[in-house]
Amino acid sequence: MTARPHALAVGTSGMLAGACRGLAERGWQVTMVARARRKLDAAIAGTPHLWPAPVDYRDATAFDTAVKDAIARAGPVRLALCWIRGTAPDALTATAAVVVDGGRVVHVLGSAGGRHPSTLGSGALLAQDRVRYQRVVLGFVVESGRSRWLTDAEISAGALAAIDDSALDPHVVGQVEPWHARP
Repeated sequence: MTARPHALAVGTSGMLAGACRGLAERGWQVTMVARARRKLDAAIAGTPHLWPAPVDYRDATAFDTAVKDAIARAGPVRLALCWIRGTAPDALTATAAVVVDGGRVVHVLGSAGGRHPSTLGSGALLAQDRVRYQRVVLGFVVESGRSRWLTDAEISAGALAAIDDSALDPHVVGQVEPWHARP
């Protein structure tokens, strides 16, 4: 029997929990890193192959220890799915560093004040070629003349779509233009 590949999901116990469940259903073993143990427990409930790692990614020492433990348990990280705020760029760098050569980092980003999606994300990760770096930019939806933010299900589906097609970069979920139409 072939071992399941290992995905590291950082900051994903909320709006991206569905994407983590989707990865588990697709044959991945997923380590979910998030601060809130209760949210993690709820996210993994009833889904095999999801493993909680209750740690704050902004705590570099605790994050490093949790990631090393996850690798020892589940094997090398081939995919990282990240919702890491720009206030913690070192966490994104640390996550990318543990992904195997040729692996992927899928970075979910807010639409950041109307900036063009191609300008978002990590310039350092865009410039390197050791791992495939993809950006998933979250927008909004306009329905019947009214706008709303994306649902968790839409966000998770968008992240999975990017994972399914590594050529999507940046992958915009919903729309980001016209910026004045956002909720």
